[in-house]
Amino acid sequence: MEGSSGSVAMRIEVTQGNYGIWDDVVMVSYQYAAGESRFLEKDIVNFYGTCAGLYSYTSVMGSTITVPSCIAKYVDLQ
Repeated sequence: MEGSSGSVAMRIEVTQGNYGIWDDVVMVSYQYAAGESRFLEKDIVNFYGTCAGLYSYTSVMGSTITVPSCIAKYVDLQ
């Protein structure tokens, strides 16, 4: 989800499990550099940053989901 002024919040699954299914979600906030390409769904990235505690959101089914969050300084496309 892209925000104002080149910022983005990404829900990133960090562990690849059986059958290529990814799991273990981290919510990552990132500020794009000028001219930097945007990341797309299904891109595989490495991110480096500072832990920012927990992030809670409401699922489409109405339940509250809480995941770790990170403020990324660098995000590299694989």
